[in-house]
Amino acid sequence: MTLNLHEAGIDWNSDDGKLNRTLKLAWESIEKVNEDENHIYLYYQKSEALIIPKNIRVLSLTEQNEFKQLIRNHLNISL
Repeated sequence: MTLNLHEAGIDWNSDDGKLNRTLKLAWESIEKVNEDENHIYLYYQKSEALIIPKNIRVLSLTEQNEFKQLIRNHLNISL
C-alpha cells in the first residue's frame, strides 16, 4: 500500500496481487476527520475513510513533521 500526500490532495494505491485499487482525492473531498491516539481517519464518504497511522516508522522525523504539516494546513486539525 502506498500513500502520497501532496499540495493537490492524496493519492492512495493498494495492490495485494489479486486486487489493485487506486484512489485520488482532492483535499476538498475530505468530508470529516477523526483521530485517536494512534491514527487519523480521513472520511471521503460517509462510511469510507483512509486510516493513516500517526507514527510512520519508515519516515524520518523530518518527513513525519512534513506529513503532519500537510494535514494541518489542508484539513485544519491539530496533531
